[in-house]
Amino acid sequence: SLLMLVAVPAFAADKYFGPATLLGGTMADCAHALIYTDATNGASSSNIVAGDTVHFCDTITGGTNFLFFTVANSGSSGSPITFKWETGAIVQSSYFQPTGGIVCSGKSYIVIDGGTNGILQNTANGQALANQQASVGVQATNCPNVIIRNLRVLTIYVKTQDVDDPDWAEAQSTEAIGVSQSDNALVTGNTTTDVAIGIGVGSAGSAMTGVEVSFNNLTNCNRCITATTDATVTDYKIHDNDLGGGAQLWDQPDNAPFHLNAIHVFGAHVGTLANLQVYNNYIHGLWGQTTAHTTAYIFVEDTLASTPIYIFNNVFVQNDDLESFPTGMLVLRSVGNDAYVLNNTMLGSSVLGTGWGNNVLCPQDYGGTPNLFLKNNIFTYSAAFATNCIIGTGSNYNDYYLASDWGTYGTYAAYRTAGFDADVITSNPSLDGSYKP
Repeated sequence: SLLMLVAVPAFAADKYFGPATLLGGTMADCAHALIYTDATNGASSSNIVAGDTVHFCDTITGGTNFLFFTVANSGSSGSPITFKWETGAIVQSSYFQPTGGIVCSGKSYIVIDGGTNGILQNTANGQALANQQASVGVQATNCPNVIIRNLRVLTIYVKTQDVDDPDWAEAQSTEAIGVSQSDNALVTGNTTTDVAIGIGVGSAGSAMTGVEVSFNNLTNCNRCITATTDATVTDYKIHDNDLGGGAQLWDQPDNAPFHLNAIHVFGAHVGTLANLQVYNNYIHGLWGQTTAHTTAYIFVEDTLASTPIYIFNNVFVQNDDLESFPTGMLVLRSVGNDAYVLNNTMLGSSVLGTGWGNNVLCPQDYGGTPNLFLKNNIFTYSAAFATNCIIGTGSNYNDYYLASDWGTYGTYAAYRTAGFDADVITSNPSLDGSYKP
């Protein structure tokens, strides 16, 4: 007789995990959860396969330098591996390890899902707390098609305002969500508080394409969204994020060199950036008071962009007259290509910085002669450009709106003599409570 050997495929399953094994640990639901560290079937085990959904129940508490789980296998297109918090579930530690409390390395099609209100948090890491350590909540490296969504990553490092931090290097090495070398990554719908970097995206020397950071709510961060471009980065979209300030907590009286930014995209004149789009973001709250670290709400620098940069439909609201902008609300420096700044609303008092610029800084030359195109923006302060910035040949300033006063220019005629927009509209745009005309 002929004996046929047939491989039996593994079937996708819902598997429930908690801080302890309950009622036999069948993983059928939270009432029968298996302890998440189980060596054979736990969250880090090789028995978590494509199509599985891993559910986390109740409150899971780790100690210091805590690693919650490492992704062991890849999912596949249409059958990702999903790690999901059940309603009310909390994963916490004194502090997560500097390489990530959750680690995805070299895997693909992974979903980290906070569900309705899932929390990942440090409980004792900060300047005035028990520990002062570098720490990262979620780290995805070389994880194409990763999705990190709906997760509340809280208090990774709690900074004390206006007090020098002797552990500044450790504080600056904290991140809520980090993504590097991961094509088609999506980071969306998350909430972060109290951390140096809310969401950090980096090419880390390898080309990366198709990154989206959207619909996140980030507060109390030194820099809320960062992107480094030390290799070719293509199709990077930052949109519909609510960036609510709190960066003044990171002010250092000793004036240590660092940035306070809502969004910071930067390179080191290496690699290239293609198709950067920053749009529909709401930037408000307080970003710095006692020192001049608020280099910009949005700061794009040294990127060697191979295509034009688009910044549009954003709302910038300066909430405190004491806030200082040594550069500007929006800074485009050495970007290497044209920049289109369209349909933005920038609301600030007359107490703005006097360094490189006030509301907008034109691009400065590096790797080509960039042109700045400003159209249909609303500014509430007229000193939109610093006199010492380098304006690319053929820059186009037409059709932007300007309300309030003429600042250092005194009159519209003087403003025009300085070489700015002949088509400016000076009437009050009468913005509503949502900053819309």
